[in-house]
Order: sequence, then C-alpha cells, then structure tokens
Amino acid sequence: MTVNALEIQVKLLSPGLFGGRAADGNIRKSLPYIPGAVLRGALAWYARSCTEVDDMMFGTWFLNEKIRWPELHLDGDNSLKSVRVCKYFGDPDLPDGHPCVDDIWFEPADRPQVCGKCGEPLRRSAIKRVATCQITRTAIDPVTRTARDGSLHSIVALAEGQIFKGTLTADISVEEWLALDAWLRNVAKSPPALGGGRSAGLGAITMSLAAPAERISVADRLRQWNGGTNSVRFAVSLTSPAIIRDTFWRYQRTLDCAAVAVSSPRLEASRFVAGWSDVIHVGGWNEAAGLPKENALAIDRGSAFLFETSLAMSDAADALESLERCGIGERCAEGFGNVSVCDIQHLQCRPL
Repeated sequence: MTVNALEIQVKLLSPGLFGGRAADGNIRKSLPYIPGAVLRGALAWYARSCTEVDDMMFGTWFLNEKIRWPELHLDGDNSLKSVRVCKYFGDPDLPDGHPCVDDIWFEPADRPQVCGKCGEPLRRSAIKRVATCQITRTAIDPVTRTARDGSLHSIVALAEGQIFKGTLTADISVEEWLALDAWLRNVAKSPPALGGGRSAGLGAITMSLAAPAERISVADRLRQWNGGTNSVRFAVSLTSPAIIRDTFWRYQRTLDCAAVAVSSPRLEASRFVAGWSDVIHVGGWNEAAGLPKENALAIDRGSAFLFETSLAMSDAADALESLERCGIGERCAEGFGNVSVCDIQHLQCRPL
C-alpha cells in the first residue's frame, strides 16, 4: 500500500456551527475548527444520497481506518505548546523580529524566561483567533403570534469568509486512491453543507483540493534534529487531539512510550524525556444513529513530547515513519491522533 495525501480547503459561505449538541444554558457555541467526523459524515451522506458509490468503495472510504479524514483548522494553524513568545512576536509594525523560544531544546534549568530582545516575559504561543458571530433566534407561538416562552436561544457560530485547511491521508491501493481523488474533485464542484443548522442556511461552503506541500522525510528531519550526536532523540507533536487509553482503559493525559509503541512496536524501548500538553473533552454526534458519541478525554493538538531511543538512526527513522503514517490512539478515521515527528516548527525555533 502507498500513503497518499490531499490538502482539503473549505471556505465558509455562511456561518458554520460545528461540535456537540449540548448547549451552555441557552447559548450553543461552535468548536473553533471543523472536526474530521463532520467532514466524513457529510461526504458519506453525499455518497449515499447524491452519487452512485458501490458498497465496497463506500466501506473503503468511510468505514475503516485506512483513510484519515482531517480536522480542518483556520489556515492550517498548529501552534506547539512547547513554544513560547513575547507579546511583540509577529508584530508587523516592528522592524526587527522577536524570536520564539522552544523549550524542547533546553534543559529545565536553562529555559529562558524573558525575550532576549526586549526583556518581556515569554508566554505560550497562541493559536490563530477564529472570527465568530452570534445569531439569536426565537419561535413564534401560532396561537398568540408572539414569541414562545422558553424558545429564545443564541448560536455562536464561525463567521463566513474564513478558510479552513487540513490534509487527508489514505493508506490504500493506487486504484482506490485514484477513484477517491476523482470522486472528491467531482464533489468539490457542488459540496454539501457542513455542521448544524443546515436547514436554516448555516454551513454553506466551497471546497477546493490541492497537492500538499512537499514533505520532508522523517529520516531527514531526524538527522537535522540529532546532528552528529551518538544518542537518538525525537519529538512527537500532535497535529490533532489524540484519544489514548492505558491497559485499564483509563484516559491518558500525556503520551508515553507504551502508547507510541502501539503504532510502532520497535519504539517500546524508548525513554520519555519531557512533555508539554493539555487535555480537552471531545464528543460529537452520530447522525446515522441519531445519538451522541461517547465523551472522551483527549490530549490536545499542539502537545509535544520528547523521547530518546537506543535504536540506530536508520531503524529509528523507519519506526517513526510508521508512527507518523498510522497515527496514534482511537478514532483516527475521524481526524484524531495525527502526529508529526521532529516537526519543522521545532527545527525552525532551534537556538543557534
């Protein structure tokens, strides 16, 4: 099998509402991204309702873990939790750029606390802020022709005009990939609406497909990371939330060697060095069953973990290539568990 990839870009033509059905009082808030399950569910419905897709192809595309439907984030943003910046970082009005500091390169006692350029405190790099809009609605009582009691509610949706991106990966045969690629390009001409409130006009989109940026191999990134050192260290960064459980089915709050070894057994002998992570609750809605999905605790995207292995460089590169290809944890087909090994963002923040 060959791992194929395709970048999916979605532009909102109307406000979008994405996430679970639970309401916060009388306000329902969208997630700040488009979940992979929403994209997969909408396209699966489209395949059954609006196009002719045979059962075997439908199963390959939507009912197994071979195809990983991506989360779509604003302009593909992924901020690493090990990176810290000062308040002036990225300010276009300043003539000289202020550097970012990646704690993954420093021992705990050596990590800088202030910017070396301006002396301002360093804080965790923030993700791009997604624009939202609030929509307030009510219902009219047919008898009194006034607002019905208890019907006033508000929706905080993602504002139209924003572009969300993600990369679809597929570990399938060439023939299956060519069929999926052709079908997606046909769907992109008139894509289905995404998310909640579709009957009220929410979630209208345009969709475009493109080849992803040229990928640097894991072996090259690993060599850049370790230079001429004898030991082999590697970083595993989450590009989407990961749902990890231990042998007792308890949700994990960090990534350890045992979790990594599930996808790539040769990494079991690795040693955990350091980690930077947060956890979030994830849920969802099963449109086919009309039921909510199980709420789960996931390690948040952007979390970064540093490991050390006794494997030779070439063996480690092969094992890590498998890890990046397979992902980690549960519900990978919905976009969970995507990882990047020795991510280029770490290398760009490496101290001179």
